[in-house]
Amino acid sequence: MVEKAFGWRVALIRRMGRVVLLIASAVLLFAGVTKAEAPQEFRDAIVRHELLSSGVAAAMSMLVPWLEIGLGAGGIVAAMCARGSRAAALSIGAAFLAFSVYALLISFDPPESPVPCGCLASGKPVESWFGVAAFNGAVATLMCLGAITQRGAAAPVARVTR
Repeated sequence: MVEKAFGWRVALIRRMGRVVLLIASAVLLFAGVTKAEAPQEFRDAIVRHELLSSGVAAAMSMLVPWLEIGLGAGGIVAAMCARGSRAAALSIGAAFLAFSVYALLISFDPPESPVPCGCLASGKPVESWFGVAAFNGAVATLMCLGAITQRGAAAPVARVTR
């Protein structure tokens, strides 16, 4: 009913949601690949954040890149096929929310000397962890809003007639 009333506007909003999903997925895929290519550097960055123990940091340095690669690749496929876009957007939004919470926890008690984020290939030290948290939170919010605009991943519901 909404599509009949607003037609092209709904289609435009859905396409914009898929474009945002495609961009966020590409960023995650790139970030995952750069971390997978240099897991020791990523592990060192996590340890220098002084939030996790070295054992947990080692596990995260192996898990997070592949999680990002999987979410990024899945999000790209979902955005291109327009099937499963809602699930992909929510999954990627959850990942960015986790990144935001992690950065926010670091911002409460930052390391004594500036350290790199470990987010992308840049080894530049982070000036404001709150800024990193805000950016990731904004992306998470955008992905959740994008999920609202998409159709569900399941097959269309059959209509029951009486």
